[in-house]
Amino acid sequence: MNMKKIINLFLVSLFLFSFISCQKKTISLEGHVYEMFKNTPMQNIELNIDGNITKTDKVGYYKISKLNKNRLTVKIEKTDRYNEFTDNLVLDQNKNIRDFVIEAKNPFNIPEDDIYIPYFYHYSINIGLSPDKITTIAEVDTSPMDSALRIIGKEYSFENNKTNETDIELVQIGLSTWVKDKDGFWNMIDNSGESLFRINTIFNEKYDIASNFYKNPEIEYKETEIFEVIDGLKTRRYDAVYIEKESQFVDNLGIYIISEGEYIGAIKKIISNSKMRSAYPYVEIVLSKYNEDLKIEPPSITK
Repeated sequence: MNMKKIINLFLVSLFLFSFISCQKKTISLEGHVYEMFKNTPMQNIELNIDGNITKTDKVGYYKISKLNKNRLTVKIEKTDRYNEFTDNLVLDQNKNIRDFVIEAKNPFNIPEDDIYIPYFYHYSINIGLSPDKITTIAEVDTSPMDSALRIIGKEYSFENNKTNETDIELVQIGLSTWVKDKDGFWNMIDNSGESLFRINTIFNEKYDIASNFYKNPEIEYKETEIFEVIDGLKTRRYDAVYIEKESQFVDNLGIYIISEGEYIGAIKKIISNSKMRSAYPYVEIVLSKYNEDLKIEPPSITK
C-alpha cells in the first residue's frame, strides 16, 4: 500500500471517528411545562436551555435537539404572573424527557409562609339580586378545623310589593345541626337545612376563589389603586374574573387583601357580581375577629 492510500485511509478513518463522536454527543431534551396550582400545561413559555431558546406549544410541550453536552441549566424568566424557574440538569441519555413546574408569583411580594391564614374567624355575608335588593344577611362564627359554625341572620322575600322577613339562627358541629324556630325553641334536624347549605356553600365558593386568585390559571386578575381601611385594617383591592372551564360560568370579584400588619395577606372583603346566577348574582363578605376564641357549642334543647 503506497503512502497516498495510507494517508487517504487515515483521513477517512479520522472523518468517521469525528462523525461518530459528534453523533454520540448529540443530545435532545423534551417535555412539558406546567403551573403548580392545577398542573395545567402552559403554552408559549420560553425556555433558555444553556443559551438555546425554545417555546412551549399549545399543550405545553417543548423540544430541543442537538445539545452537545449533558450538564446544562434550564431557565424560565419570571413573568407578571409566575416566578423565575431555574434547574440544573444532568442528562444521561441521548433522548431525555423532563417536565418543569412553575409557581405563581405572590402579588403582595411576601413569602407564601408569611401569608396569614386564620383558624377561627367571623364573617358577615349579604346575598342578593343586587346591593339594593338583598335576600339573605347573616353573621357567621366559624371554626373550619372543627367543622363548626354558628349563623344568625335574616332572609327576605319580595311579593306583591311587600317584603317578608324570616329569622335564621342555627348551629352546626360536625354532622349535627340545631335550628331555632320562630317560637325561640332549639330543634335538632336531620339535615343541614337550606339556609345553612346556601350560606356555607356560597361563602366557601367565594373564599376559595379569593384565596387562590393569583394561583389559579382559570382566574384573570389585576392590581388596582383602590386602598380601603376596613375595621381599622389597611387593604388593597384586586379585581378578578373567574371563568370555570366546564360550565363557562363567569364570576367578577373585588378582593380586598390586608396589606400590612399582623394579618398581612389575609382576605378582608370579597364582593362578587355574577349575572349568570339569578339566585344570588350579588354577594358581599367581610371577615373579622381572626383567631379570637370563638366557642361554638351545642345549644340547650328546650323542647
